[in-house]
This record gives sequence, structure tokens and C-alpha cells, in this order.
Amino acid sequence: MKFAVWILVLAAALSLLALLAGELLPKSTNETLLFNIFGLSDPFRSWWFRLMLGILSLSLTVCIIERAPILFRQAFARTFREDPITFGMMPLNAKLVVRDGEVKANQLLRKLGFSIARKESNGKVMFAGTSGGLSRLGPVLSHLGMLLLIVGGLAVSLTTYKMQVVGAPGQIVGQPEWGFRLKIDDFRIIYYPVGLNLWVEAPGGRRGRVELVKGDSAKVIFGAPPNARSLWLKTAELSTDFDITDEHGSMPFQGNIKSYVSTVTVLEGDRELYQKKIEVNSPLRERGYRFYQSSFQSIGGQASVDTVVLHCEGEGNHLDLRVKIGASLVPLPWGGYSVAVPQFFNDFKMDGNFKPFSATEELNNPAARVEVYQAGAMIGASWVFARSDAHMGSNLPVAFSLSDITVARGTQGRYATVLEVTKEGGRPIVWAGFIIMTLGLMLTYMLNQRQAWAIVLRREDGQDDVYLAAISQRDPEHFRGNWEEQIAGLRQR
Repeated sequence: MKFAVWILVLAAALSLLALLAGELLPKSTNETLLFNIFGLSDPFRSWWFRLMLGILSLSLTVCIIERAPILFRQAFARTFREDPITFGMMPLNAKLVVRDGEVKANQLLRKLGFSIARKESNGKVMFAGTSGGLSRLGPVLSHLGMLLLIVGGLAVSLTTYKMQVVGAPGQIVGQPEWGFRLKIDDFRIIYYPVGLNLWVEAPGGRRGRVELVKGDSAKVIFGAPPNARSLWLKTAELSTDFDITDEHGSMPFQGNIKSYVSTVTVLEGDRELYQKKIEVNSPLRERGYRFYQSSFQSIGGQASVDTVVLHCEGEGNHLDLRVKIGASLVPLPWGGYSVAVPQFFNDFKMDGNFKPFSATEELNNPAARVEVYQAGAMIGASWVFARSDAHMGSNLPVAFSLSDITVARGTQGRYATVLEVTKEGGRPIVWAGFIIMTLGLMLTYMLNQRQAWAIVLRREDGQDDVYLAAISQRDPEHFRGNWEEQIAGLRQR
């Protein structure tokens, strides 16, 4: 156990140093080899932090295996004491001379709340009683819960899935690994009512900021100094739910927003399973994935791309090649090469697992996946971008760039929802660890193990010598009062 404590101290110290290094060192340090090797930009996912958690898990496992059998025996076993002399060494002990000693010893121990076992040997009747023995299991369960928390944390660290999806009302979003899709039925932005410091729109389309509110009127400042002027207007004439974007596409009036709500339908194939509203504190949970309402985006419309024009250069030749997305191979006039474009993304992004997706339906960062074939076999593939000569993928014998795309404009949308998708493989293990560790702490601190013993020796005059002893692990003074009260009652009979 001491080893585990030292590992905990070391892990805490190194984590603190890593956090301080990330905060205090210059940003240029983030690119150094040492910084990257030790993962100081994200210490809680670094190899050394995971290694220490693994060592700590091993230490706790050994501790549980070693101590569990002993504590189980102490919790449930009843050990008889056969020599009355040893009773005098117990914190609580007494000797009684009574008739029907066996019956009265049994009654005494049961009144004190003990579960009793009886044994008879060599003319002696012996009792062994225990109460609150489950408290002995508290440390085992606490250690087991801690172990599950660490293992669950490791699983979360190694298996966390995180990405963002963007969808406007009417669109369907999804990824193959989900096993289902989401249809965005509706997206609503909820605005604050007219209040202090909010932007409002007055009749005629003028926009200003509320400086003061009195009753059903508001003082609104229009314009900027030195030409600003104030007007008192009825709050019923003012609105806060106007388009928050300006003519430049930015969102200067975003402070008017109180929250946002997405209404989605979960689809399995073409079958609708159920509908759910996703709010800031009310995520959608489906098959281990969690969908949180993250933010929103202003969108100008949806672009449907059908065909791209690739500028191809290689072996001293160049030409523009028109390729339909997802269609069959298009041959190049040299080298025996053929080209295909199986995928195109309007707004190319990569999620946390380095998987490409389209962040929006607008042509913000168009990219096409170009595959090159020779003799019917694919020899390489690369992502080619419309607004850059850069490419991402394997080296190809032909250089490509996107010189043109064919676009068909679809529906127009005002705002699109942004949902954050997460999945943590170790979450059930973490919850199990939390519950088991809590149960262990409750058993440890809410139950009190007490033990009691009795020996009954028969005398020739018809009475019995009854030897009694007991011990209480916690709160001995309270138990002593009950003990002495019961003993005094027997003495008076």
C-alpha cells in the first residue's frame, strides 16, 4: 500500500510540473523534441501518465488479492475463545453466577445486537458473536472501486471519441461508425427579452443598445460617439431576435442569445426510431455516443458539387481533366494511368480521430480525394484542395490541383446547429468504480464491527459460571453503556 501512495504522490507531482510547464514556458517550447516526447501539451494523455496509472493499477490489484481473504474471514468468521482467563484481557468483561446461564448468555448477546454461533466442548458451552462485520469489507471495496476508477480512466484516455457535426434543418448527418444517422428537424435560437445592455432592433430596422429600462419603456442608444443619441421607446416596439450577423458575416449581436435547441430524429437506415430535443444541458444519448448542443454557424446555403476539373501534370505533360464524383475511372493520355474522385467535401475538416468530414455545406475549404490507378490497381491517393497547391496523402506520379468545380445551389438556410459528439469507452467502468468505492466508504465509516464471547461452566450447586467479554472497534464508550446496562440487569435477577 505504501508503494501505491508513493506512485500517487509521484503522479500528482509530475502532473503539476507538466501543467506548469505548459502554462509558464514560452509557446516556442511547444515545438521542441523534449516537449513532444513527454506529451507536455496534454500530460493526462501522455505515455508516462498512462504508465504510472498502469503501475498503480497493478499495485492495487496485488493489495486486493493479498488482503481480501483476510478481511473476508474477519467479516464473517466467528472465532471461539475456550479459556476464560483470556476474557480478562478484553476491554469489556464480566463474570456472572446465575441459573440457566446458557439461556441468559444467549439472550444478553442477542439484545446487544450480535449474530451468534454456539459450540459445546469438554463440558463447556461457548458462544461467539459478531455485529457489523461488513465494515471489514469496506477497505476491500474502496480499493476495488479505486482500481476500477483508474482502469476506467485509462480506458477513457485511450478510447475517447470526439468530433463535431454541423447540420441545417432538413439535412441528415452521420458517420459509418455510429450505426445510425440524425435528421436535423429544427434548430431554434432562444433570445433574451429586452433588458439592460442588450442590442435591440427598433421600428425601421435601427439597432441600438439598451442603456436603461423603466416600466414598459427602454432608453436606447443609437450610433457611436460623438454622434450617438438616446431615445426612450416602448419595449413592445423593440425586438432582440433579429439576425445577429452583420453585412460582413460576423456576429456582433451574439450576446442576445439565451440558448439554442436542436430537434433531431434518430434514423436506423430509413426507419425513424424516435425524436429528441438537444439542449445545452440535455444531450442525446444513443449507443454509447453523446450529442451535446455545442454552438451554431451562420450559413449562406447548401452547395451540391457534381463534377470537378483536375489540372494534371506529369512526365512533361499537363491537361485539365473533368471527373464526375463517384463515377468510373477516367484515363490519362500518358503512363497508362486512370483517375477517380470517390469523395468530395465542401468544407474539409478532420475530427479527433483524423477522419475527414465536411464541417458545413458551404464551399469554405473544398477538397477532393483523388485516386490514381495503373493496370486496374490503385497505386496511390491524395486529398487535393481548391484554394491551395498543398495535398495530403501518398506521393503520386501525377501532380493534381482543383482548377474548377461544378456547383448546383440548393436550399438556403439561416443557421446550422453544431453538435459535439463524444464516446468514452471506459465510462461504465468509471461509474462502477465510483459506486463500489462509495459503498466501501459507507461500510467502513457507517458500520461498527463488534465482537463478543461467552463461556458457560456448570456448577454442582445447579448454577452456572458465565464468563463474558466484548470489544467494539469504534465508539467504545457508547457500547460500554449498553453492555453495563445489560450486565446489571442479569445481576439483579
